[in-house]
Amino acid sequence: MEHLIPLDDARARDPAIAGHKGAELARATAAGMPALPGWVLPLGESAAAARAAARADRGGSAAASVLAVSALELGAQLRLDLAAAVEALGGTVVVRSSSPLEVDPRWSGAFATYLDVHADEVDAAVRGCWASAFTRDARSRAEILDIAAIDRPIAVVIQPWIVFDGGGVATLDARGAVEISAIRGAPADLVGGRRDGTAAHVDPTGGLHGDVDLAGLGAELARAVASLVREVHAATGNGTIEWGVRDGTVTLLQARRAAPAASSLTPRSPRDKVFPPAAERIASIAARYPGPLGDAWVLPWALALDRLPEAEPVAIGDLPSAIADAETLAAELTATVWKLPVDEAASRARDCVRSLLGPKPDDGFARLDALAVPDAALAGRLLGLIRGIGHELVASGSLSGSGHVWWLSPRELERSALGRVPGRTVPDRWEPLVFAVAEDRGRMIRGRAAAPGIGAGRAFQVDDRTWLSPPPRRVLIAPAAVPQLASMIWGAAGLVANTGSEGAHLFEVARSLGVPAVLGVEVEEGRDRIVAVNGDAGTVSVLDPGAGTDDAVHAEDESSIGRRLR
Repeated sequence: MEHLIPLDDARARDPAIAGHKGAELARATAAGMPALPGWVLPLGESAAAARAAARADRGGSAAASVLAVSALELGAQLRLDLAAAVEALGGTVVVRSSSPLEVDPRWSGAFATYLDVHADEVDAAVRGCWASAFTRDARSRAEILDIAAIDRPIAVVIQPWIVFDGGGVATLDARGAVEISAIRGAPADLVGGRRDGTAAHVDPTGGLHGDVDLAGLGAELARAVASLVREVHAATGNGTIEWGVRDGTVTLLQARRAAPAASSLTPRSPRDKVFPPAAERIASIAARYPGPLGDAWVLPWALALDRLPEAEPVAIGDLPSAIADAETLAAELTATVWKLPVDEAASRARDCVRSLLGPKPDDGFARLDALAVPDAALAGRLLGLIRGIGHELVASGSLSGSGHVWWLSPRELERSALGRVPGRTVPDRWEPLVFAVAEDRGRMIRGRAAAPGIGAGRAFQVDDRTWLSPPPRRVLIAPAAVPQLASMIWGAAGLVANTGSEGAHLFEVARSLGVPAVLGVEVEEGRDRIVAVNGDAGTVSVLDPGAGTDDAVHAEDESSIGRRLR
């Protein structure tokens, strides 16, 4: 066939020709692994799709690009080759995207796969694979990673369509144990997050733990899957596989490197007694006004308050003057609260914060009783100025959302007037305390660990109708672990999904980003809830709004969402 390369051809083992997925399947085939036969449509064949998408791009419209690619007319010889491939593979095939980008697990689940495809449908499936490089999800990931459209070519893998009895994902860890997620029926439903799975653990000696019957597929199958992932690792270096089983025979569907696991935070040392009630309001204030800017301009005086005043954004005429005014107001409020001159008050506030964030915070909490109440009008003016500054930086293109302003230090904020704004969404120094308070005083819900680490922040409910980019360090609450949410979890403090499986692509992305995740937990909607995610223990702790929060709707919640994902 002129346009297609067999998977058992040496050329298919080159990711610059076959993409990552195709190349790894070709490598596994060459090593004698039980992969399905098939063909690869090389990356270069998608060049026309990239050109069509670029011509149709109207101000960043994903829909226009996808439609343009979907309407492409394939060449006559390519159509003949695709039809011949389908016929040779039994008349029904699976058509899968394969991108060089998929070597990075942050792209897991980004590109399309089409199942049960017949000869008269294969043209459309190929165009659909190409078009998946330009969807809203793929475009959002590319924007975050600064990857241009021309650098997102797609190869296409065509293999026989098999109706499997079951399947899932298996990962070999550093100790030689294998974690298996499985369902009965189509494995795609598990990796796509559409169905709950079952989990089994096969230790290095062959001992089986967890669901020893592996969703009714049998203990011996679990050991066979563990053996396969070890063989694949020895032959190719890949420690994660997707697999299917039919009539007791295990088939390798995909092989890739295991996503790295990194904890977002280091847990605080266990306490001998619970946090005092005041800890809830401090945690609420720290979660609402996070990052270096909240730490410098809000927390030193807000420690005295039970609730913060409402604040409308102040219109900014001159950005440097507004920044200077905000810094002066923050110093005045701190001096009032600590009843000391500006410099001494700032020093006393720093000492208190060090105590609150240290291993023995009780002394810091004790100091709060002596604080004076700040002027509400000045406090509202400062918060309004900060919100206005955030809006101004969004309007100038320096920030993608006004909520990101909290992750700038005062000095960085000054430089932002010159257009230099760093991107930062890492945990701030208050997040471990917020996590500890939520675990200590909140409602704990047990689920299943899906990505390791701990994190805490205000809840961000994913809207089923319109997905928006959340502000940094929120905890995403999702009804299902679908891969289209992947671009939302960059910079998130945690992820909680009600349905899905540990083997879902979304959790692979979470693990690669160091975002802790818990599965099988439903967190009800509610403004200003603080959620602590323990991805090591598989627990979620919810701290409901209390004395330290303002029950009013704050427009900053919406304004910090920023642009829609395109």
